[in-house]
Amino acid sequence: MEVMSLSELVPDTGTASSSSNQDNFDNDLFIVVGTGIIDKDGEDVQAKGRILLFNVSRNTDEEIEKGEPQAEMTFIYDKDIALGPVTSLSCLTSEGKNRLVVGAGAEITIEQWTGAKLVQVGFFHVNMQVQRINLFKTFFLLSDAYDSLHFLVWRESDKSLPR
Repeated sequence: MEVMSLSELVPDTGTASSSSNQDNFDNDLFIVVGTGIIDKDGEDVQAKGRILLFNVSRNTDEEIEKGEPQAEMTFIYDKDIALGPVTSLSCLTSEGKNRLVVGAGAEITIEQWTGAKLVQVGFFHVNMQVQRINLFKTFFLLSDAYDSLHFLVWRESDKSLPR
């Protein structure tokens, strides 16, 4: 489970300048939960995963004084992940945009929130079961259960994860 602020993807109309592009992104606070689903047949079939998004909205001081909770959590979206169980979630911040980084099976995917659903904007396939993703700015350090490591960097210009 991870608490993060995600930027909403607003389609580029082509009329706005690149300097005002950052104004098209609105950050909301989310709680993101990654799950693993094992079929009734157990480990004989590949496990799947799922991402659950909950929006966290803060109440005003007036509502809190009336006895309302300080914040409310609302379920807003779920996405099935066929690559395997979701083992790691992180928030990538690049050029003022916050994106969800998902480690599932042997894949790293970068997901962008559109206001209605998550859209995959980038991915990287590794030869290991991703257990943990550590981020520093746009640098990724991936690890697995056998202490194998991969080092990647996010390139915003072409939305890629080269080694």
